[in-house]
Amino acid sequence: MSTRPAPAKLAPHALALNAEVTVAGDRLADGRLVILHDPRGQDAWNGTWRIVLFASAELDDTMLGDPLLNDMGWTWLQEALGERDLAVGSFGGTVTRTVAASFGTLADRPPGGDLEIRAAWTAVVDAPHPKLRNPTVPAIITGHVMAWIDLLELITSLEPVQEGVTRLRPRD
Repeated sequence: MSTRPAPAKLAPHALALNAEVTVAGDRLADGRLVILHDPRGQDAWNGTWRIVLFASAELDDTMLGDPLLNDMGWTWLQEALGERDLAVGSFGGTVTRTVAASFGTLADRPPGGDLEIRAAWTAVVDAPHPKLRNPTVPAIITGHVMAWIDLLELITSLEPVQEGVTRLRPRD
């Protein structure tokens, strides 16, 4: 995971995180999470904290034609947030599936595709969070970061923890 410059004009305080999921040097997924904070709040957000998420994963052959994949992508995001007991508001986004077929001199290539999830929501920091031992604002925002990492695991079909992988854990 790494940080990148965040959009400077969207809020007085911003942080952007990038992550890439690789196995044996092959890219399975990548993503970007932008955390925005405006202490005065913004009307469109209905709050002071805004999370903007992007996640993309390569699809395997068995998933390319699945008509429910877009719905499943959105469900995975909702589950990732729900598993961490995160309250959200002004929640919206898109799930896009692309499928590519090769022709001519590239006809030997197998079909391929990607799943992209783009979403934004307001992180509700003043609601009860029963699963957090210490529901401070930093712990809640960390929960949103961890939900993004959970989503990256889900869209790659990786098991939550594999041998040789160190799982990042938040401090509550």
